Amino acid sequence: MIIDLKKIFKALIIADENELHSIKKYGWKKVKSIKILNKKFFIYQKNEKFLTLVHSGIGLINASATTAILLSVFTNIKVVYNFGAVGGYGENIEIYDLIIPEKFYIIDTFTPWYLDGQTPGEKQYFTNNLTDLSIKNFNIGSSNSFIFKKQKAQLFANKFQAFIFDMESAAIAQICDQNKVKFMSVKAVSDKIGENIFSKDDINLRIKKSSIIALEYLIKII
Repeated sequence: MIIDLKKIFKALIIADENELHSIKKYGWKKVKSIKILNKKFFIYQKNEKFLTLVHSGIGLINASATTAILLSVFTNIKVVYNFGAVGGYGENIEIYDLIIPEKFYIIDTFTPWYLDGQTPGEKQYFTNNLTDLSIKNFNIGSSNSFIFKKQKAQLFANKFQAFIFDMESAAIAQICDQNKVKFMSVKAVSDKIGENIFSKDDINLRIKKSSIIALEYLIKII
């Protein structure tokens, strides 16, 4: 099947392999896959619409590299979607809460000359093009570390008013912002920081469940 890549206007980036769920049951049919460098892009079709889906891998570097490759190949992308699991901190957040991030911060960026969270020459934070005041809204902090200690979460809550945490979304938001592409992200809480650190299998099961909750919301928008 020959597909004009210039007719693909939407993309979905998923980070963790535990967040990879089939979108076939939502009416999307996989029609093609393309491998570029080390990334495989899957193209789905629903009626006359196309969507490309890619698994970035975990961490800020993987997320930013994948987004850059995506936008350089699929040159007419207008919006990049993202969903997944986050850790949550604070009494107003519970496991499996659905949350729309408001601002995206790279929380492990500190210099003597710029605001905390601001990479030299870049914005201090990036914003979500998805809004929904009917569900919870919090700032999100992204870093190359899995935030699991209360002391760390409290530090970032104080600095950035960030109460949910992941390892990718701020990087995706930054690359989209640089290229004037809309970024829409929805998250669901898989763990409460410092309160339920069990085995790796436990957290992976909660990541799977929470990401399904986020996907169920986002797929209606896509």
